[in-house]
Amino acid sequence: MRIPDFFKNYNDLYGHLVGDKCLRSVASALAAHVGRAGEMVARYGGEEFAVLLPLQGDIEALALAERMCRAVRDLKIEHGASEVAPVVTVSVGVACLRTVQINVDRAREHGDADDASDWPLMHQLFVEADTALYQAKRLGRNRVVLHGYPTTRRYG
Repeated sequence: MRIPDFFKNYNDLYGHLVGDKCLRSVASALAAHVGRAGEMVARYGGEEFAVLLPLQGDIEALALAERMCRAVRDLKIEHGASEVAPVVTVSVGVACLRTVQINVDRAREHGDADDASDWPLMHQLFVEADTALYQAKRLGRNRVVLHGYPTTRRYG
């Protein structure tokens, strides 16, 4: 998940129409980095985005997230209300499902499950990505955090 840093401040300073244009530009920058079958960028809530990368491992997903973070910064969209940089930046939380988890979940899906509560993996994935995102914010924003890994990299 990605969220432009201090986006409420951006909207307060420039207005919601300019904020919407900014979000479209961010979405385009993110989408330019996906293209394999099944990959997609989707708006997830007000100013958050989810990027789904099927069959990507931790290291590949982390590298892609880092490229996306740089791509947004390279848009050079002025952000006079940011506490991080003079341009729009994003914080990124990355989480990955392991193959073993997916196989177990698939078995449950085709078993005797009566409701969606037996598919915990998608919820778990979003919780882990959200946890990583908030860690990126706590560490100063404008960075990528991979859930379960202690290191981060700041951009700019």
